[in-house]
Amino acid sequence: MVPVYNGKVVGKTWSRDPKGQLNYSVYTGRTEEIDEDLFPLHVSKLDRQRDKNWEVAKKERMDDVSTLLTNLEKEGSEPLVEVFLEEEEDDFVPPLFVPTGIEFDQASEESPSVSPRDDSQDAQGGELSPFLPLP
Repeated sequence: MVPVYNGKVVGKTWSRDPKGQLNYSVYTGRTEEIDEDLFPLHVSKLDRQRDKNWEVAKKERMDDVSTLLTNLEKEGSEPLVEVFLEEEEDDFVPPLFVPTGIEFDQASEESPSVSPRDDSQDAQGGELSPFLPLP
């Protein structure tokens, strides 16, 4: 945006890139002595904020690592205790599933196996085929 007053550019002028970030900022005054390029101020502000965030994240990470090391030292200084595991004599074995009410000897004698016969194989060797003949 460019501010114009009485046909003369006066005030703060800025522009943004396609991503919406500020890429140009300048203040134009009545004289050249008052003019100021504001973009370096903006960049330095962003750099200070980035450095501040970096330092905060670095401090948090250092605190996490020191806490982890302290916990490891505490665990290492404790005496080792041997724990005996007792084995159970009775291991759990699930009961077998045996269907009831079905008599296997009678069922096999009463239900004859029904399978279609293939005439081409029947003539060759008399073997039964589980597949129907093709038309």
